Amino acid sequence: MMTVNRRAFLGLAAATPMATASHAWLDVRRYGAADELAVERADTHYAILNVSNVREFVLGIDASARMLRDFSSFDPDGFLHDWCERQFGVAASSEAERAYRAYFASYVTDDLANAPQLLDGLTRSAGQEALEDLLSSVSAKRLPKVQGVAELLHLTRQQRERLEDAGTEARKAATDMSAAARRFFEANLLAQHGIIFGLTCWLEASLEAHMSATRGDRAASAAHLTRAAEALATIREAQALATRGSKWTYWYRGDRKMNLKALEDLTGDALQRARHP
Repeated sequence: MMTVNRRAFLGLAAATPMATASHAWLDVRRYGAADELAVERADTHYAILNVSNVREFVLGIDASARMLRDFSSFDPDGFLHDWCERQFGVAASSEAERAYRAYFASYVTDDLANAPQLLDGLTRSAGQEALEDLLSSVSAKRLPKVQGVAELLHLTRQQRERLEDAGTEARKAATDMSAAARRFFEANLLAQHGIIFGLTCWLEASLEAHMSATRGDRAASAAHLTRAAEALATIREAQALATRGSKWTYWYRGDRKMNLKALEDLTGDALQRARHP
């Protein structure tokens, strides 16, 4: 069984809804190191935790509360095992635990800092930068800039492949759950996985479109941009899992961080310019 790194786990699980959409990820280096330093200095009278939207932080709030009460004895592996048993029942807990672990392990990391690199914010900004450069190069009748694109594309492909495997684990786990547990799992993991997977696929296709344009291959660039637009559509499908029922219909209405509509417009503009420069 893969062992969960304490700092990475707390950064991904305790400070996030485990994904994406309209929430920021916490810097795992600052989060883990700050808590450890506070304990070492006995500055433990109280702690303030920003949990944002409670609905998507069920796992994280629980983990944070237990960790902050007794930092030295908090065991991420044991916590995740017990949490899955409580949420999904003993019969379905093993598959659920594997699914969450696969999701946590999906992100490409900075080995030096042991921190995820392609979280939602960086993924969005990197794709936006590539498409904006692509558009400006058409207007200025120049080739797009190429610095760092190939390296980023390599990392993005790695993450997309890992997320594909994590999605397989998650869908398998959902089949063995009760109806109530499955509804929670779909909103808490499947929807969030679908959002970051779609965003990663969008970045991959956008970078490939950018590289094709640097070679002067407009047809290939347009084909990649078509895939980028399709990837954004899968994000809408994933969001639908978290907006079923009248209570949650407008859950993403106030989204400003991802601003999916702006990405759709930008991708559409780039596709039109690739087809009709």
